[in-house]
Amino acid sequence: MHVRPIRLLVLTAAALLIAAGVRPVSGAGVKLAVPSDAWPTIQSALDALPDGGTVTVAAGVYPEALRLASRSNVRLIGKNAIVDSDGADVALELTGCQNPLVSGFVFRDASKVGVLFSGCAGGVISKCRIEDQAGDGLRFEGCSGVVVSACAFLNIAGDGLGGLPGTTGTRVTKCLFRNIGNHGIALFGSTDPGAAATTISGNDLSGIARHGIDTGGANFLVAKNRVADCGWDAIYAASFTVATSATVVTGNTTTGGQRGILVSGDHCGVSKNRIGGAGYGIVTSGTDILVSGNSVTDPGNGGVVAHGTGSRFEKTKVSGSGGAGFHFVGGANEVLGCSASDCDGPGFLVESTGNTFTGNKAAECAGYPAWDLTGAGNNTWTKNRFEVIYEP
Repeated sequence: MHVRPIRLLVLTAAALLIAAGVRPVSGAGVKLAVPSDAWPTIQSALDALPDGGTVTVAAGVYPEALRLASRSNVRLIGKNAIVDSDGADVALELTGCQNPLVSGFVFRDASKVGVLFSGCAGGVISKCRIEDQAGDGLRFEGCSGVVVSACAFLNIAGDGLGGLPGTTGTRVTKCLFRNIGNHGIALFGSTDPGAAATTISGNDLSGIARHGIDTGGANFLVAKNRVADCGWDAIYAASFTVATSATVVTGNTTTGGQRGILVSGDHCGVSKNRIGGAGYGIVTSGTDILVSGNSVTDPGNGGVVAHGTGSRFEKTKVSGSGGAGFHFVGGANEVLGCSASDCDGPGFLVESTGNTFTGNKAAECAGYPAWDLTGAGNNTWTKNRFEVIYEP
């Protein structure tokens, strides 16, 4: 029987794959089950996985370090499958993949990073537990549009979740972070105002050695997170690596930390946050920042500190401050409907000029209700419910 040359080439390629220990499969929708006679290890299935295919992994412990490159629309589904990398650099590395899905795994004991996405576009990692890592838990390098959902990061020596500069369009939601040796979430995007937005929302972080949430770049939304017990700041939107702009920090609840929220950048917003027991409640630096509707309770050193200029502070309350309620270092700010109570320092302490204060309140402050260190006539005070003391 005559064998056509093309068919002969296909048969030869298949024979080479089998000889190398890789069984050829083809077509979207292919499902490879691990463990099985054909695929005894997870890596053997990944090596053979075509675009659009699925690997399902049964419960058990798999002593492997996994690699997958240049695949599209693949699914890695674990059923409480534990990948114990036993000190390898990375437990799972995805390189140059498009829209991968990873779900239902436990990743343990990598020396550098538990799960690494490198050069990936899109994709989801969900319902995974990343624990006992000597380096970072999850890291993005040159990725865009990846979603991290309902994952747990436990006992991580480095960052719980980190993204190098240029990480854009990421969404981190409903994740748990405990006992993290560096930053809980540290994502750095692009300075391009048109870059895809990154969202960090609904996460629970506690026991973080440095910043709870650390961001830098344009177009970040940090919303409805719970952050407690951080060695540095609960939320730090002020990276010196990538300039911050158009970042919105809203609806978060923070407890403790050197500062509850620090935002350093232009055109940012800080609204409807509840901040308790930090060294300083809210610290801002930059221009055109809106601080609105926040509640700051029992800050040890000061409630709201404004270093920047040309910003608006409205309907924000400070109570129980160990220092000033509001402290304005930068000038040309507008302050409306804010209140300070039970402070050990002045309710409003002003060291700058060109500010406008309208309809604010101060009560039961051990220092003066309002103390303008620039002297009379350098700031505008209207319809406030307190006396202003001028010095010099």
